[in-house]
Order: sequence, then C-alpha cells, then structure tokens
Amino acid sequence: MKIIYKYITKIFLKNVLTTITVLLVLFILSETIRIINIDNKPIGYLHYGVLYILYQIPFWITQSLPISNLLGFLFFFTSISNSNELTAIKAGGININKIFIPIIITSIIMSFCVLCFNEMFIVNLTKKGKDFLYYNIKGRRRDDPDIYKNINHIGNNQYKYIVNSYNPFTKELFGVNIDDFSNDLQLKKQIYARKASFINDGKWKFYNGLIRDFKNDESILREEPFKEKIIYLDEEPESFITDTHIKINQYTIKDLKKYIKFLNQNSINTNGLLTELYNKYSFPFANFVIILIGIASTIFNKKNNKMMSFGIGLFMTFIFWGTMSFFITLGKTEKLNPIVAAFSTNIIYSIISLILIKKLKR
Repeated sequence: MKIIYKYITKIFLKNVLTTITVLLVLFILSETIRIINIDNKPIGYLHYGVLYILYQIPFWITQSLPISNLLGFLFFFTSISNSNELTAIKAGGININKIFIPIIITSIIMSFCVLCFNEMFIVNLTKKGKDFLYYNIKGRRRDDPDIYKNINHIGNNQYKYIVNSYNPFTKELFGVNIDDFSNDLQLKKQIYARKASFINDGKWKFYNGLIRDFKNDESILREEPFKEKIIYLDEEPESFITDTHIKINQYTIKDLKKYIKFLNQNSINTNGLLTELYNKYSFPFANFVIILIGIASTIFNKKNNKMMSFGIGLFMTFIFWGTMSFFITLGKTEKLNPIVAAFSTNIIYSIISLILIKKLKR
C-alpha cells in the first residue's frame, strides 16, 4: 500500500500544482493590467510592480489553494478512472475508500501549513506588497494615510457619532454629528462641527460648529454656535476605526487579538472583528473540508460519468463558499456567535461529506 499511497500523493500534488500555476498566471495577468492602467505612474514603477506581484504570490497561493485542492482531486479521480487504474485497484481487493487516505492527510497538512505560514510571513509580505502598490506605483505620499469614511459609531456615555471622514495621521474628524441620549433614549444634546482634532485623554477641539440642547419633548431648548470649543468625549481616535475599515488580510492573529483587546477596553463592539479572528483559524481548514466534499461528490459517479462527478464537486464547492460568506455575515451583524459563525460551515459540510462517504459502496 505504501507504493500506491506514494503514487496517489504524487499525482494529486502534481494536479494541485498545475491548477495553482494556472490560477497564479491569471492573478499576475490581472494585476499587471491593473498596474499598467494606473494614471500618473512614477519613473521606475515597473521595478516596483514586479516586486509587488512577487510579494503577493504567497497570499494568492493560500487563497487559491482550496479550489486547487478540489480540482486536483477531481482531475486525479478522473485520471485513474479513465486509465482503468481504478478498476485494477478494485480487482486487487483494495477498498476504494482507502486510496483517499493520503489525499486527506495531505490536505490536513496543507491546512496547518497555511495557518502557520500566514502568521510567520505571508501577512507581512502582503503588507510590503501593498506598500509598493500604494507608495511606489500609485505615488501616494508616506504621510498620506488611509482616510476612513462614512463612520457610524456608538461610543461611551450614550453618544452616537456620525462622521464623514477620519484622518488617522492627523487624528482629525471631519463632518461631525454627535447625538447625546438619556438612559431612556431621549435626545438630550446634539453637536455639529466641520472638524474636530484630538488633543489628549478624551479631549477634542471642535471647529465651526453648533451645540443644541433639547427639552424632554425633544424640542430645542437652546443653541450655541462656536468657532472653536474644547469638548471632553471620553473617546480615543482609534475608536473611529471600525471593523469595516480594518484590512484583515494585513493583520496577523496576534496583532488582531491585541487590537480587539484595546477596543474591548474602550467598550467598543468587536463582534465583527472576533468573527474575522476566528475565521483566520477556520479558513485554512477549508482545504481539508473541500477534499471531503470532492470525495463525497463521487457518490454521483455510479455510471462512471466523470463529468457529472466533476460538475457536482464544483457546484458543492460554490455552495460551500456561499454558506461560509452567509455565516460570516451573520457573525459580523451580531446575529450569531462569532465562534459559531466562523466554524459552522466547516463543521456542517464535514459532517455531510463524511455521511455521504460512509454510504459509498465501492
């Protein structure tokens, strides 16, 4: 069996590598066209374009690995079926399900490797690649940060913030609207301002604004226009960077945990980020689950219809990704526990696939 297992693993990995290579070529062509179409590129952008693509390749490999594993398995199964090797294995009295063992083991090893490599170097390489794209190809200045827009934030002291944009480099808010509510959710005060600059320890300096106080029936009690005013909000600048603005693929698990801890200390909702954190643990094992789905799809190959098995496998995989996106969305919107949201898809499809595999009669 060792010789058969080595042979099976060799064919499977060869098919996986071939699929990854094809997908990488598509990624590289797509990004090359994107870079060429960027306006006002600086001199030497081609050099940095090559570096950007090279730094992104490890990330593209991890993202394309699940579908590559599925296609690799389906190509493998079709190959041994067409060459009568499957018939020879059956004739030798070998349980057909046993030939899947080395593929399953390989997919588990791949899953752990993706999890470890993401933490060790892939995230940092992705960050450096994005730096080449933003600063050396698109020509952005190093002191020109990402501007976070359309911010809705529930803060401390029953304050609700609606902010047009936030500049994390200067720690300034633009287009600020703050609603202050009582414990019974009655509007007590509103603050409008064109700009607010962070001073320290929760203190902000507001510019060109208006303060409104309200009666119990929410009619206006008084209005106070101002050009400059220092207001204590009990909010740190980082509070205005919500989970919708975080670039998850540029955070390691360790860094994301630190950031979530900081937000929790400031009483900021972290459900979305917790879902993404647990998904960083869950996603690599999609490589294993996808293989189970591929094996289970062969149950529909009763008439030795390879194309049907291939089509069913792809269809089940697209359903798998759709289900994963659905559960992740439920976690981010607080309709499902973050751990449940992140791991449900893998668990559900693993159970379904194992039940189908157990029913296979070879």
